[in-house]
Amino acid sequence: VIKEQNSDFQVFDYKNFKDLKITLLGTHQIYNASLAVEVIQKLKNIYGYRIEEEAIKRGLMSAKWPGRLEVMKKRPYVVIDGAHNPQGMTVLKESLKLFNYRRLILVIGMLKDKEVNKMLNIITPVADVIITTTPLSDRAYSAKDLASKISRNSVFAVDQIDKAVNEALKMAGEEDMVLFCGSLYMIGHVRKLLRGVLNKK
Repeated sequence: VIKEQNSDFQVFDYKNFKDLKITLLGTHQIYNASLAVEVIQKLKNIYGYRIEEEAIKRGLMSAKWPGRLEVMKKRPYVVIDGAHNPQGMTVLKESLKLFNYRRLILVIGMLKDKEVNKMLNIITPVADVIITTTPLSDRAYSAKDLASKISRNSVFAVDQIDKAVNEALKMAGEEDMVLFCGSLYMIGHVRKLLRGVLNKK
């Protein structure tokens, strides 16, 4: 039973476990955490492992998954997510409901061997401004080619990832969200850049 969801944490009950809290965001992470609790119960019941409820709660609370709906900053929200297929994009889109923001500035880069049109159709309708960029891969769409697949205004092609990051951060007001997604290649690079840029501020 989900008891609370927001942009910082989620609280849920699972069977006899009450008020389990996780900082991983998105309803799918509650299902993942419930599965982890179920496995722990099996380890206890079948193999006799001694794992206290407090240890389970601490473990769930300390679980991290860099690059998966990871909030790098608040005010404005700066979020990175490794969604790079239609299912991941759908989950990401649903998870955005956990946040309160005015405008969504989407920075997206994609590889040519992915289901690009499907993913763009899922995520671009919720964005107010879109910046396309080029992931560091020889299979990547150029920012310009990716932008040409998006039929709407407010699309900017910025080839270099570091420039796309800076441009997006400049555009964002305190009430906005900057979301980076579309390619794991890109997210790893963006995460490193953001840690440098945001730590300077």
